[in-house]
Amino acid sequence: MKKILIILLVLILNTTAQYIASAQTAETKDNFSQDNLQALFDDYINQGIFYFEQNQLSNAKYLFLKAAQILPGKSEAYINLSAISMKRANYPTAFIILKKAENLEGDTKQNIVLYNLGLCLQKMQKYDEALIYYNKAISINPLFGDALFNRGMLYLNNEKPDMALIDIAKAEILFKNQKQKEITDKCEKIVSYLIEKNQQNKEVAEKLLKEGSESFENGKREEGIVLLNISALCDSENEETYYRLGVMYVYINKLEQAIECFNKTIELDPANTDAYINIGGAYGKLKKTKEALNVLHKALALEKKNPKIYYNIAMVYLNIGKNNDAVSYLKKAKALAVNSKDTQLREKIDETSRLLKI
Repeated sequence: MKKILIILLVLILNTTAQYIASAQTAETKDNFSQDNLQALFDDYINQGIFYFEQNQLSNAKYLFLKAAQILPGKSEAYINLSAISMKRANYPTAFIILKKAENLEGDTKQNIVLYNLGLCLQKMQKYDEALIYYNKAISINPLFGDALFNRGMLYLNNEKPDMALIDIAKAEILFKNQKQKEITDKCEKIVSYLIEKNQQNKEVAEKLLKEGSESFENGKREEGIVLLNISALCDSENEETYYRLGVMYVYINKLEQAIECFNKTIELDPANTDAYINIGGAYGKLKKTKEALNVLHKALALEKKNPKIYYNIAMVYLNIGKNNDAVSYLKKAKALAVNSKDTQLREKIDETSRLLKI
């Protein structure tokens, strides 16, 4: 193994020597190409990382400094140089190095620079300043798990359990999807602890409900559902949480879970007609006709002039081939929907009416 490492190191050093010779020649000709500069930069970085992993920090530092001299507009050399100082627990020096890389135009690793600046400040117990940099890093990359986790821990220390729950729950999802078991388990334990500490905390639950709803609307389906489930655990008596969660489950076609959430909504708010209607729709999709008709008639008992209920009953009958019953309910739906502000419902009723030649 040692022989292989020695051979590899000799090859790397030979390659570097060739690059340096080319660079010197090119510099005298003043035409060294950007591609060659980038290749030499990458070579220095890779060699430096090799030495860093072998804990040969002085050699690593020398190579990272050479890389920074070649392409001072790229943050990668500064990030690695700061890593050496951080490994030595010299966070003020690491911070100074990283500040050189902050705001480099066109740099693709700015989120990492900002995260590391936040980490240095956190280690230096400058928590408010650290939070600013974590915010900046997350604004560039909202899926930055480490930044979300660290920011969540700062919120936890600052007694902001709602913000802590949101960030650490989001981080847990990201780490889980990346199959990082150790940190995922850590997040899970913290989330469980926070849920236990915030039982029946309506303020925390409301914040999670709002954040989860926005996440779902922005296409982050898993995140939205996770946050609403946590909200329900923090406040088990908020019917709106269960209703929205049910709608989310319908959207991703998890109908049994949706029915469970809508039933919980009705348990808390027996007059919630929309929950009955949604249960009927879910049963219809599951081909459970008897259950669908039963729950829709319960909705009808609550709102006898709701055209949506009549339309849904008509569709159930239509799907099982009972066209006469379907026509009867569709006519009632059409008559009641004349003054409805639900344009989409009116269009559905009209379209179905044309198909049935009503």
